[in-house]
Amino acid sequence: HRLQMGNMSKLLDKPFKAFTISALIILACSIPVYYFVVDYIWLDELDEHNHIVKERIENGFSNIQIEENELNSLLKNWNKLQPGTTLSPAGLSATKADSTYTIIRVNEYSSKDSINRFRGLSSYVNINGKMYHLQIETNVEETDETMLAIAIVTFLFFALMALCFIMLNKRIAGKIWKPFHNSLEKLKSFDLT
Repeated sequence: HRLQMGNMSKLLDKPFKAFTISALIILACSIPVYYFVVDYIWLDELDEHNHIVKERIENGFSNIQIEENELNSLLKNWNKLQPGTTLSPAGLSATKADSTYTIIRVNEYSSKDSINRFRGLSSYVNINGKMYHLQIETNVEETDETMLAIAIVTFLFFALMALCFIMLNKRIAGKIWKPFHNSLEKLKSFDLT
């Protein structure tokens, strides 16, 4: 009876192993997919943020009248007053289309010399009838932390799913094999005489 039970549990373990391996492969493959989806959403949000900053700067300059010498004085201190943005004379007569970019460089605003990824917007704004090149860069460092959290949560869910598979496998096995075991017991007690 125990030999038969051992063979039966091996039989039931085969689908369990297949489900577990399949789930592990799917969850492992999902981590890079999560990374690219989260990164895409994050960069899209940063692009939107950079455009809002550009509009705020553009509206700020269009709503005030500023003398040429005041503007030059302001531009000298612009990078100190507005971290993450640079504003410089463009020497263009017409505006160019905005462009976005990603750059990896030292974060000059961090207390430690760390290399970070930045999402940038290169744009041109009209101030007092002259074109100025506006560059806005926003740090993207949170993506790595988000991905680590997603990987940890994914593996925790895998462990929970494997535990559920084990419990379900034992429970289902007991119900499936119960009629068979009952029949075996009846056969053992059957007497031809």
